[in-house]
Amino acid sequence: MLGQDVKVDWSKLIVGKNTFGRLETNNMKTLKIILGLLVVFSPVLSAAEYGPWTNVVSVYQQTTKEKPFVYFSENAMPGCYRDKGGYLTTANAKGTDRTFSVILTALTAGREVRVYYVLNDVDEGYNGWSLCDIEAIHIR
Repeated sequence: MLGQDVKVDWSKLIVGKNTFGRLETNNMKTLKIILGLLVVFSPVLSAAEYGPWTNVVSVYQQTTKEKPFVYFSENAMPGCYRDKGGYLTTANAKGTDRTFSVILTALTAGREVRVYYVLNDVDEGYNGWSLCDIEAIHIR
């Protein structure tokens, strides 16, 4: 940059003054709007519950059912069946197949996972397998 002429179109850069008297650019206003929306909608974006890092213990799949039931180590899924198991959701077939592949990889390789799940709306006192659906798996 030294020794070169730099041309700046100041009319496009300067938009106005903010409440603190500093000049703002369009990019700064856009960034503020995006950050504000993230703060407002963050509870919606993070709807899934998750437990501590854990291991896959076993997978139960019936030939007559679409969804496999996955067991993890103790306390992996607080609020779910025995705090350690849930059905793998089948809302998206390709996504379910990929998530199931990650679960099987973790099981065979002995890798740790973090389970992201949703608590289902069930009758009070119900303690069966349908308490939770697994939404995502993070493997490390």
